[in-house]
Amino acid sequence: MNNIIVKLSNDINRIVQYICIFLMVILFTLLAAGVIARYIFNSPIIWQYELSQVLFIWLMFLGATVAFFDYQHITINVFVDALPQIARNFCRILVRLSVFVFSIIVVKEGFRLVQAFSPNNFRTIAISLGWLYAAPTVSFILVLFYNVRPLFWKQNKLKNKNKLNKYE
Repeated sequence: MNNIIVKLSNDINRIVQYICIFLMVILFTLLAAGVIARYIFNSPIIWQYELSQVLFIWLMFLGATVAFFDYQHITINVFVDALPQIARNFCRILVRLSVFVFSIIVVKEGFRLVQAFSPNNFRTIAISLGWLYAAPTVSFILVLFYNVRPLFWKQNKLKNKNKLNKYE
């Protein structure tokens, strides 16, 4: 069971990385086409701004989950590293619990916002505003899942010492 969860989280993260690459390519292409249409052909693409906004927000939130998965997000360890080992472990647990609680709040409120804005569409594209508010919801569902992943590493510590993440 433990290996399944670790493998599943690795596979999900790889899929999210590919989605981020795809979104980045589409966003770049869309923005380049918008600039060319506006300045060369003097005919702006009217829906380009809103679609770019949706793609960028999805890219930002999914990219944040990839950073969270790889422990690449910004942390300030100066004070924590100065503490004794027991206090450092307590701080790590406190941070994990804080991330867990904050993620639950974001997911709960995110579902509420998606439901509230789903009936409305953007002005220039036939896409529901719910898709805009779904990005943080999906992202923090992934953060919740990634946040519990190290619990399964700890149980495998004696078996697979060389496979552990360097931050655990």
